[in-house]
Amino acid sequence: EIRALTIGGKQSTISGKIECTTALQYIIEQEDVGDEISRSHKALYPNYSWAIRDVDDLTDPRRGYVLTLQAGGALEALLSDADFLRGYAKWIAYRSLGPENLFIFRAETGAVLTSSRLGVPATLLFRAGGDQSVRGYEYLSLGIQEAGAVVGGRYLAVASAEYVRWIVPNWGAAVFYDVGDAFDELGDFKANAGYGLGARWKSPVGPVGLDVAYGEEAHTIRLHFSLGVSF
Repeated sequence: EIRALTIGGKQSTISGKIECTTALQYIIEQEDVGDEISRSHKALYPNYSWAIRDVDDLTDPRRGYVLTLQAGGALEALLSDADFLRGYAKWIAYRSLGPENLFIFRAETGAVLTSSRLGVPATLLFRAGGDQSVRGYEYLSLGIQEAGAVVGGRYLAVASAEYVRWIVPNWGAAVFYDVGDAFDELGDFKANAGYGLGARWKSPVGPVGLDVAYGEEAHTIRLHFSLGVSF
């Protein structure tokens, strides 16, 4: 259970396909893990984000890529509980071979550089799993096991490959393979794989997806629903 108060502001500028955002947040957080652990965090967190969306269609991309980069940090001497640097990157690429075949590739990575995750707000750490991460696993269920719960780790690594075959103009079928983890030490990465089949519909507001995925490590089958394009 996480209770957080965030106060801040941001400024965004858009120039063509590029969007830049500068933000400053002050985060006060109370985190309760199970019945045994209770801890508080605070951080004055400046963050810079840079994104490019170079796709042929924002609601139905078939060609191009999207890249998002973020960097931020905090200093213990400036109203924070710990010194840390945080970086994050997400890349999505679309490749079509004719009107009927579409390939989607996705990669996501992040790191919080600090000696310990204790003192870093939980909202700035990483977890994985879910519709836009590793399918076949519950939302944000991949992370650090602590006191019977899953908490965020200092590192994130996720990759995905998907093939969509459009059977008729607005309906198609998909096959996909996802793998990833959130972890606290570089040697602790575990390749949690999820794979399965899905249906796609080109709606007026973007693609609608329904996936049936098997989580190899969890030994479970899950349904995943998505609407629109995740940038």
